[in-house]
Amino acid sequence: MLVNLWTNSLATKSLGAKKITEYFIINWMLERIKMHQIFIDKFIIPESSLDEFSERMNYNREFIKKISGFVQDKVYKSIDEQGNSLIITIAEWEDELSLTKAKELVQNEYKRINFNPPEFMSKLNVKMERGTYQEIDTY
Repeated sequence: MLVNLWTNSLATKSLGAKKITEYFIINWMLERIKMHQIFIDKFIIPESSLDEFSERMNYNREFIKKISGFVQDKVYKSIDEQGNSLIITIAEWEDELSLTKAKELVQNEYKRINFNPPEFMSKLNVKMERGTYQEIDTY
């Protein structure tokens, strides 16, 4: 602690308080950009659509695993009172830039294979909720 105070004091004298403040703000912004991005989808899938939906989901999972910045993914499943499958997919990305690039690459792949997600979901009567989250240390 004493060394940090002494170092900060020397830095402030040589660089000035304004430069030190700018340095800390820039570092804070860079850390926010580097935060892992957690992309979470929740699907409600009728039992009759589960096989076709699962094929598409597995295709997507294998595709994103090859994209730079991909960290990991997980899939969770439960069944609701009506017999629908509830599937939650979680894809973790190194940072916001990686997630943005992944979204672009996925859209390009959809165009390449002539896949229309809204049409697919409508045909299978699948409902979806989507969100992007960042991990926090405490709440």
